Amino acid sequence: MQVQKGYFVRLHYTIHIDDSSKVGTPGELIEESKDFTRGQTIRIGLDSAPVKAWDMVMLNMCLGQKISMVVPPEVGYKEPKAGVPEGATLFFEIEIMIIMEANKQTGKPMPPNLFKLMDSDGSRDLDEREIHYHFDRIGQKLPSPTLFKDQDKDSDGKISWDEFSGPKGTKDEL
Repeated sequence: MQVQKGYFVRLHYTIHIDDSSKVGTPGELIEESKDFTRGQTIRIGLDSAPVKAWDMVMLNMCLGQKISMVVPPEVGYKEPKAGVPEGATLFFEIEIMIIMEANKQTGKPMPPNLFKLMDSDGSRDLDEREIHYHFDRIGQKLPSPTLFKDQDKDSDGKISWDEFSGPKGTKDEL
């Protein structure tokens, strides 16, 4: 899936003052987010992203794609941001973690298909390794030590789409 105009994204990102910046302390960490499940949902391509460059660069990026970019102040934050010196050149490292289409009636983001995101091997079921990998990837501990067992209703060692209780879209999306 690719980011299209009007789609929403959630990201892993790190922001530093770039080494070329005439303002601020080069290399200084400004902000990072490694938990896309709690992060800001950002609409791309409609001049609504908080960083002007994101509207330009993220269009057509793919799920999981990573990019590093130097952002001069002219295409940086639209509004003053705490911790970012005015006129600073910034260095962004970004990974697209979730892409969501906009609901045609409301314009709000459609819930992501978490089941599909977690099914890293494309097998249409989730094993214990995939569950642990997902929580490691978002930097969280399992919410419950019995999570897998609780979801695996038929005790076959896999969580099927029907057994999964999280956001999952429709079965034909798999």
